[in-house]
Amino acid sequence: MSQRTTGALIATLLAILLALSLAGPALAATPDNRDDFELGRFRDVSDFGDFSTPLNQSLAILALARADGTGPSEAAVDLLLAQQCDDGGFPSSFKAPSTAGAPACSSSVDTTAFAIQALNAVGETVAVEAAVTWLVGAQEESGVFGSPDGLNANSTGVAAVALDIGADLGVTGAAAARDDARDWIIGVQEGCDAPDDRAGVVPFNADTDGFLALATAQAIVGLTGGDLGTLDGTRHGDTTPSNDCGEDSTDLGDPEVAAAAWLTAALVDDQRIQSEFDGDFFDAPGPTIDALFAFASLGDELAGQEIDDITTWLETQVVSYTQGGGSDRYGGATAKLALGMIVAGVAPTDVEGTDLIAQLEALESTELGEVTVTCGDGPFAPGGDVECTIAGLLGGETVDVLVELNPTLLDEPATADPEGTATFAFTLPEDATDEDSVTIIVDGLGAEGLAGLTLAITEPEPEPVVDDGDEVEVVEDDTEEATEEEEDILPETGGTIALLILVGLAGLLAGTMTLRADRRRRGNVIA
Repeated sequence: MSQRTTGALIATLLAILLALSLAGPALAATPDNRDDFELGRFRDVSDFGDFSTPLNQSLAILALARADGTGPSEAAVDLLLAQQCDDGGFPSSFKAPSTAGAPACSSSVDTTAFAIQALNAVGETVAVEAAVTWLVGAQEESGVFGSPDGLNANSTGVAAVALDIGADLGVTGAAAARDDARDWIIGVQEGCDAPDDRAGVVPFNADTDGFLALATAQAIVGLTGGDLGTLDGTRHGDTTPSNDCGEDSTDLGDPEVAAAAWLTAALVDDQRIQSEFDGDFFDAPGPTIDALFAFASLGDELAGQEIDDITTWLETQVVSYTQGGGSDRYGGATAKLALGMIVAGVAPTDVEGTDLIAQLEALESTELGEVTVTCGDGPFAPGGDVECTIAGLLGGETVDVLVELNPTLLDEPATADPEGTATFAFTLPEDATDEDSVTIIVDGLGAEGLAGLTLAITEPEPEPVVDDGDEVEVVEDDTEEATEEEEDILPETGGTIALLILVGLAGLLAGTMTLRADRRRRGNVIA
């Protein structure tokens, strides 16, 4: 084997070894504070994705705080605290690590109201007072609160519950704001003269009905101060709520009881709420639990039968509502149903054979997953496009991606989707060779070198050469064959050359002899 052939083989082997040794994660991640945005989070496990929110986090903390023999983890509470915006409120979506603490944090009335109840249940008074202060400032002059869908009774009801907590803590303005919120609810409640048996109902607002059963249920807890941290439906009598409307009366009576009377009539088969979509009606376990909370917030002599009937039906929904099918598990639904069972006096650890507390705890993130970078199987040729995927990030997390091959090919951020996956792409230079390699580095929040990868570049094989006769001749290393052919023809070639030399020498000798004879004839003219 020639030196040229040996050198080519060695170069190929080195390239293969380099690819095998470096085409994987090259850097270990040791995050400093990424856990602030993941540990303690109650995630959904579903093919449809993760829809966990700070509001659902609050429900989980409430359920665990009230369950016998358990309690929320420190990480779960810390995660909720970490969501608090600079203004004191809480956002409707979990903060992405890249925007934590940034002015873009937008507080939500509904999320803040539930966060106040959850954090009050675990003694986080400082955070509760700041959140209540934000709520006081977020109220409209009329007493109403709003959401992205507009000013409404739902948000006003849950805000009134939180303001009631704030009033008990002595937060400035909380008691007055609570009273104004309740006055607004009473102002939009329909009276005895309402058509179609609507007396006592509370619509979404004066212009829109919305989901009447849900708006009315959340208005009731606002009127009664139904704090989910202490709500108890176990001591209620069996008196059915009713209004005071009659032939001689146009007065509803107590607004919360009149609203509960309408809500009782809205129950399907005396036990569940249904939602309407495109003319069809569907059982709605979530709003049914809200109805349970509403009935439980009434006076002790009322709605005991309604609470029992609703609870019996909810027990049959544990699988479809909290699990869906297969291995799916829903954190928010599990927490809300567990809390409903606790309020109704049913052990959440055994609901039709399901331990809702264990199911909820199993959905809590207790450790960070590994972050990896992959860029396909290659080969990675000069001038080629490379598409890469980063997996294992937090939903919404933004990382910095650096791709280097002198010069830098890419230096820009990449943001993960809700499933924690981000993508990026780059193009290899046309003049890259198999002596080059690409280094990819992913830096995360508080975690430089979160993940990395090195790609070996592979130059393509030589292309076939086409001659004028359209015959394809493959270019190969034929050094040895040429050497052997040269050795074969040397005798023949050497003989021809020797003959030519002899002829030349003979001619030269003859010329010399003639010159000498001429000199002898002419004397020593030429020395």
